[in-house]
Amino acid sequence: MSIKRLAGSEYVAALAWLVIGGSDVALHGLLFALRKPTLYLPAGACNPKAHCMITQSTLKPGQCGTKQLADLYGDRLVCVRYRYDPRAGKRYKTVELIVEEGHWSPPSNRKPGQPVYVRVGYGEERLRERVKAAGARWDARRKLWKLPYVEVAALGLETRIVEPGGS
Repeated sequence: MSIKRLAGSEYVAALAWLVIGGSDVALHGLLFALRKPTLYLPAGACNPKAHCMITQSTLKPGQCGTKQLADLYGDRLVCVRYRYDPRAGKRYKTVELIVEEGHWSPPSNRKPGQPVYVRVGYGEERLRERVKAAGARWDARRKLWKLPYVEVAALGLETRIVEPGGS
């Protein structure tokens, strides 16, 4: 491959790659990364004085190129990324790790007035009275209480919601 035909950052990256002993085949991969039109940064977001990096590949644990890191980090490893800095002519291997774990509940996509069904046990008289006081109606066919979601949320009974067709 003749690197004299390359322009700008490609030429610099190719020279740097060959100086550090990179193979001609790997150089093609590097140049492909430099020409990749889709970046993870929005256009114009890169400061001309700063180094902008292109993410060429993202690997999940267990794929080729992640074994040593998977052994090192175990279940905390989320992914390995290969990033390229065309201006500096460098490749970086980065890892994404889980550093903290906690409980989280996704926000509800229900509308406040949407009717939902709630299961209340036969022996839960006090809870049944609270549900009735909130305006619930008994559905004898389903054997569930039906009331607006906003009332269920106010009573703190989201975990007792039964989805349609569920038991």
